Parts: sequence; C-alpha cells; structure tokens
Amino acid sequence: MTRSLMPMATPLEDLFRRFDRLLGLHEEVAPWTTSTEPGTRRPAMDLKEDPEGFLLRFELPGIKKENLDLDLEGRVVSLTARPEKIEEEGTWHREEVCRTRMRRVVELPEEVDVESAEARLEDGILSIRLRKVESKRARKIPIKD
Repeated sequence: MTRSLMPMATPLEDLFRRFDRLLGLHEEVAPWTTSTEPGTRRPAMDLKEDPEGFLLRFELPGIKKENLDLDLEGRVVSLTARPEKIEEEGTWHREEVCRTRMRRVVELPEEVDVESAEARLEDGILSIRLRKVESKRARKIPIKD
C-alpha cells in the first residue's frame, strides 16, 4: 500500500499541525483543503485513489444522515455536519465530546463522474465512492488481427 500526502508539508508546517492537535485546536489547514469559519471543526478524513476512482471516509460520530449536507461540484467535495443539540438538566463537570458544526472542503486530484457518486453513513463513518471520468481511466486497448 502506498501513502502519499499531496503536496508535502514542510517540517515547520508539520510541527504547527502537531501542536494544534496536541492543544485540541481543530482549525489546522492542510494544503489541499480550505479552512473553515470559527466555531466549526474539521472532521478527520481519509482519501484513497485506485484505478477506478476515489474513496473518501469522514469520521462523524453521533451525526445522523439527515444532519449532513454533501455536495460535489467538479473536483470539489463539500461536507457540512450539524450535531443535534443535547438539552439536559444539571451541571457539566467535564465536557470533552465536541458538539459543534463540522465542515470540510476537499479538492480531488482529478475530475470525477458526478452522476455515479455514492455515499453511505455507517457506524459514524461517512464513505463516499467517486468514479473517475471515463476518459481519465486507464483501459486495455484490444489489438485487432
């Protein structure tokens, strides 16, 4: 399995990203995504490419599919997730579970077929399968006699 993080972060950018994670800051910006507005965090994401297309996976614990907005335009995937408000009586002594709006915008390395996009939310993981545009996919060319 090959891993590539496009494009490569500088050592200083990597250090800042690690500090942000250590301090619990969720506003880190990777070069291939856009930043989000204050009060919004970015869900963790995986992006995998194979000969047929791309697979994106987002961690969205506790989010219901009716609270998700997912858009695809050209090479750009936009995700917005809104957790439900929990109204409970009592005093919180510790609150570590993040219940803020999440947003992530990802630019894919190449065009995809918008019509064939499929998404599934299962066990807090949103999986999105995007097929490459037919003309971009490698194919075997038969040789005639």
